Amino acid sequence: DLMTQVRGAAMLSDIKDGDRILISEGCTHHRQCGDIGTVKLPAWVKKFSGADMQIDFTSGGEFPTDLSPYKLIIHCGACMLNETEMASRLARAKEQGVPICNYGVAIAHCNGILRRSLELFPEALAVLDGNGMSDLAFLIAGDLHLAVVGKDEFDIRGIGYRLDTAEFFL
Repeated sequence: DLMTQVRGAAMLSDIKDGDRILISEGCTHHRQCGDIGTVKLPAWVKKFSGADMQIDFTSGGEFPTDLSPYKLIIHCGACMLNETEMASRLARAKEQGVPICNYGVAIAHCNGILRRSLELFPEALAVLDGNGMSDLAFLIAGDLHLAVVGKDEFDIRGIGYRLDTAEFFL
């Protein structure tokens, strides 16, 4: 889900000193010097945000039940997890209101190329810029069908949402 991934990446711009981030990797391979998940990605996130955050790591079958301590989850591409397990992790993050994105989207944002990649997807670009659906609307829209009403409006099962004013309407 592109919108979920972009919403997670957008959170990178809001990381503050003391925030906790979870970096989760699906496999349990032996880590090499300069590992992407435990060395490179944390360095890119710290450089991008300028914040002194706490970063926790999980791998393999480890994934916290309670995600509430985290401001953001950055997850690997899940090539070693089955679809059901990854869907469960995404759903858990969404249910608990914790933004999540994968390594690739986070890396693209930290290195300044995500914006250009999203130019073909104006709704996703609006989310990256903070002009997309609010957290509340995102949670409400979670598993509901979302219909685009106009350039700046969505309909969520009869409840309208305006992107420009971040307001709901009937």
